[in-house]
Amino acid sequence: MTSRNPAKQAKGEETAPPELKAESGPDGGPEAGAPQGPQVLQDGALRHVRFARPALALGLASSYLAGKRPFAMQSAQEFVGTVMGQITRRHYLLSFDDQGLVGYMGWGLCSLDAALDWAHARRTPAYEECIGGDTFTLFTIASRGEDVVLSQRRVLKPQYGGMPVIGRRIKNGKPRPLRLRG
Repeated sequence: MTSRNPAKQAKGEETAPPELKAESGPDGGPEAGAPQGPQVLQDGALRHVRFARPALALGLASSYLAGKRPFAMQSAQEFVGTVMGQITRRHYLLSFDDQGLVGYMGWGLCSLDAALDWAHARRTPAYEECIGGDTFTLFTIASRGEDVVLSQRRVLKPQYGGMPVIGRRIKNGKPRPLRLRG
């Protein structure tokens, strides 16, 4: 039985018996028909979690991101729609330390062309374009510091390490393309 303790859920400690743990498919999402238990990836003192309940993940991610720029500047429809797509695809991590939530990362697996369009602010890829592509496309990232982002990248590297990483940063209100080694 999954823990219903909100304090444990908020710290990334939602638990489920091993038979309910989610299996990851080749794109990081669940295998077809696999049970949707919480997935916890440990890296030192940080726990990176994909929750079994999308509403819980959306609530935590939205409350964490809502006060952070540039997300605070987006319309609620755009902001929640983007984050909900990431959570639905299970292309996200909520990161916790012993004090609570310290980071969020959301991505899509897009074609290189779609990722570059996103990076240059030409268009936002549709949900369907973010499922089976060959480019790790960073859409949403916020954390208390660089240590969290580096930890997120370490736990994702076994699955996505060979892919190009494309994203964008907003500096002085303008998008700047970002390209990282996988």
